[in-house]
Amino acid sequence: MSDTEASVNHFEPQRSRPSIHPSYGIPTDESGLLPWSWVTERLENEPLVWMSTTRPDGRPHVKPVWGVYVDETLYIETGPVSRGGRNLAKNPAIAVHVQRGEDVVIFEGEAEPAWALSRERAVRIAAAVDQKYGKSGYHPTPEQYERDGSGLYRIRPRVVFAWSDFLKDPTRWTFGDGE
Repeated sequence: MSDTEASVNHFEPQRSRPSIHPSYGIPTDESGLLPWSWVTERLENEPLVWMSTTRPDGRPHVKPVWGVYVDETLYIETGPVSRGGRNLAKNPAIAVHVQRGEDVVIFEGEAEPAWALSRERAVRIAAAVDQKYGKSGYHPTPEQYERDGSGLYRIRPRVVFAWSDFLKDPTRWTFGDGE
């Protein structure tokens, strides 16, 4: 496996409570923290995610994109010449949020092009995208993920936030040098 294909989650991320004002009354201990599997289930099943990037002039840009979670990695698709792709080329900082508001999953980190993938990885990603989006008429081939410029990006999280009941289970996971 090449460096460009390395899975971002080689270890269980550090789990804790996010910094939230005490007036909310959220538990300060680990009771009710969500497991990482709760996050991955939503990423695997949610049809759309919203990506937020930064334009060169500093203004935010938000749009829905298709995303899949494969081999412990979140992948999104946006064309390299789209506004989002051009933003990522200048500044890889990104936030990605599942579409569902009640079950919150927010990835903050960096996006990097996931181009020139191995055949095995390209097959798994194409199958996951086809399973999720084939009913919409999108049937990617592994070949498109094996070449440069496919519009596929891998999200390397620094921090992930999630909750299903904000007053009981808000959870933060940090990766490497995450906040």
